[in-house]
Amino acid sequence: MSGGEEILDLDLMQPVSIVRYHNGEQELQQDQVIREKCLEIWAQKSCLTRTICLPGGDELLALGWCHSAGLIASRSDVMDMRKVYADQITRLEISFRPEVQDNLNRFLKSSESAWREGRTGVSRVRAGIALSADSLLQARTLLESQQVLFQATGGTHSAALFGPGLGLAALAEDVGRHNALDKVIGQTLGKDLSAGVLLILSSRLNSEMVGKAIQAKIPFLAGVSAPTQAGVELAEQSGMTLAGFLRPERFNLYTHTWRLCQNS
Repeated sequence: MSGGEEILDLDLMQPVSIVRYHNGEQELQQDQVIREKCLEIWAQKSCLTRTICLPGGDELLALGWCHSAGLIASRSDVMDMRKVYADQITRLEISFRPEVQDNLNRFLKSSESAWREGRTGVSRVRAGIALSADSLLQARTLLESQQVLFQATGGTHSAALFGPGLGLAALAEDVGRHNALDKVIGQTLGKDLSAGVLLILSSRLNSEMVGKAIQAKIPFLAGVSAPTQAGVELAEQSGMTLAGFLRPERFNLYTHTWRLCQNS
């Protein structure tokens, strides 16, 4: 999902009967819960990763995941994607261009986390631009207003990428915070991703989430929840500005505070 302009897809939700307790009273009501499925990403007859995700957007998720893992630099590095369905699992089989083979071989010989950490430990984000506190808070409000599935179910995470002038480049929701970020990266891989100046997440800012943002070279990362010690250290080393506890009228800055300018 992007831009929040789509009609809410009811196939992504499941109606359930609940008992709602409020102020000592119980009431039988109908509610909605989010659907989920198992997705595997394969290459060269090997499973690269398995994730539980929201149905739909599989190709975007796979593109973003491959970029975050350091396998590809652009969409053109992927020659083909083919879906196979078996035992309630969706398998997405990817064919890479020959130039990606060295990256793939290196990945297959190591764990995903070790490969990503090795990549992001020396990477630097783009210089980006300075943002005002008002702009950051307005972007958070926009993200919140576009979370249509969360508003309906309370069951999703979201990620949003903003370009210069804080135009919304992409927004995605998913049951997994990693998946939401990977979908945004996959959707904007190329020109829009390289123009991104601010990324906002609905989740904690741990080393994995910060590492994905560093791999995408995003200069300013903000989240509605707390960062971890490793997340702060990665942001500091990469030159990224990291903001946590992004709530109405308040947030905390942890690294490279020069990117926050005075409100105009």
